[in-house]
Amino acid sequence: MLRFPISRFPGGMGVQETIPKHTALDPRVKGIISGGYSTKPMIVDPLSFGYAAVFVKPYGFKEPGEALDTAFR
Repeated sequence: MLRFPISRFPGGMGVQETIPKHTALDPRVKGIISGGYSTKPMIVDPLSFGYAAVFVKPYGFKEPGEALDTAFR
């Protein structure tokens, strides 16, 4: 299962809480994070936060595909 958590829901879970909860339910879950701040720890080292791949904004057509390839290797 692939998840693209969205971090901008007011009052909702943030991306740091989302993937650990999903992987606890199903370890096959693959999370891909995308953000515009390339210095944030989750963007710099997504694996340590439970994410399988990352693509940084702004991005074109190829970056999401590359992130999917990375996540499902």
